[in-house]
Amino acid sequence: MESLNWILLTNHKNKYSIGIKVFNEYFKRYIKTPLKIISNNELTDEIKNNNSLIIIDDKDNLLIKEFINNNLLDNPTKEQEYSFMVGKSPYNNEQRIIMVTGNDYNGVLYGVIDLINIYFGEKIFTQSQCRYQSLLIYKFPFTNAMTPYKRHSSPNFLERGGWTWGMCIYDYKKYFINMLKMKLNLIVIWNDYVPRNAKEIIKFAHKCGIKVIFGFSWGWEDKNAIITDFSKEENKKIWADKIVNIYKEQYQPLNIDGIYFQTFTERKENIVNNQIVAKLATSWVNYIANELFKVEPNLRLQFGLHDTSIKNDTDYLKELDSRIEIIHEDCGSVPFNYLVNENKDFNETMEFVKKMVNLRTNEKTGFVLKGFSTLDWDNFKHHDENLVIGHAPKAFIKEKMKAKEASWRLLQGLWMEGSKFTKDMLETIKNNNPSTSFQLLIEDAPIDARVYYPIMLVAELLWDLDSTLEEIQKRTANSPFTYFAK
Repeated sequence: MESLNWILLTNHKNKYSIGIKVFNEYFKRYIKTPLKIISNNELTDEIKNNNSLIIIDDKDNLLIKEFINNNLLDNPTKEQEYSFMVGKSPYNNEQRIIMVTGNDYNGVLYGVIDLINIYFGEKIFTQSQCRYQSLLIYKFPFTNAMTPYKRHSSPNFLERGGWTWGMCIYDYKKYFINMLKMKLNLIVIWNDYVPRNAKEIIKFAHKCGIKVIFGFSWGWEDKNAIITDFSKEENKKIWADKIVNIYKEQYQPLNIDGIYFQTFTERKENIVNNQIVAKLATSWVNYIANELFKVEPNLRLQFGLHDTSIKNDTDYLKELDSRIEIIHEDCGSVPFNYLVNENKDFNETMEFVKKMVNLRTNEKTGFVLKGFSTLDWDNFKHHDENLVIGHAPKAFIKEKMKAKEASWRLLQGLWMEGSKFTKDMLETIKNNNPSTSFQLLIEDAPIDARVYYPIMLVAELLWDLDSTLEEIQKRTANSPFTYFAK
């Protein structure tokens, strides 16, 4: 098998630096020679004829347009859609070409991700190679014998995110890169106070194609255990002034993508201060949100609603301001339960979820999916205004990873069964409201260190419901990104 000399071509080296970085991380496992990066202007006939090319760029790149026009590469046209191909170079059949593009910025990034997920994960091997010992399987992946392949794909749900406490992001760059590897594109970061390094966090997340929404409380105090009487109108005004001031002082100066809040719905009973929770919460939230919209009319607001207290009173939610998105939590069984094997009420949960996605016509709805590694509440401490997140020592992250290993090993097995119920639930949601958004509760994973199989599996289900569950499980397991706890 003849070795090949590879050159990477892009007209947007800085724009796609994150995608190129991730590609290089895995490509160099097979090809040790550092990749030379050039632009179209530097491409000569000699380079085209004597080198194999990797092209990662927008679809208006002239070479990519040529391949699309000649039906060598599928044309991505949907939001976040990508297209990639691997095959013989048309400039010299002894050379090879890898081409990745997308309909938009995220599409190009996801094309790189799934090139690694699928081609590096499985397609570089032939069936005959797989009969040999493991060392031989990896012997010829990027020579002129490499397997031709092409693929295009777009997500079933456009918004696939995570929810976490800010203090549980230990290395923000690795955290967001690992989210990118799972094609997740939104993060809700809950804080007592905005992190001091929020600007750098937001900037890097955006580079990874991830929207950043910050979350904080709209209805309880942590200090001195102050309990609010939500039925009193004067308390509504006090909290509205407080929340507007927090937003203006801490969040408005930032390039955030929205605000997420929770109020007093995280309870089992449906009564608070002698009033129906759903009715009182709707009034409370509408009043405060209206004051906030006066400051920032186009602010994206997400209401984190715990369904345990409102299940029998959902009609009150129809009165919620249409500008506010409801993000449902604690809807019932898997995939909304911490216990992945909790499925005895699955059919009842399914009916409730169908009701929720159709409750408010044309208003956006979302859900929090659970069943992943959770916060260590025994050692939990609220943070002060001096919090800097994402700069924990490597030794700390390593110890955190060790502490979570056993729970991830247990969750892996549980998700083998839980994934079937999850796919059924997601298909039902898609059929009723395909614009639904999702947040995976990854409170304390730590995904800074690993891309754990259960999160990767659910993220792939959010992207692709058209494949069978077995195909998705296999693809996830084969991905070079995926980590299995031991």
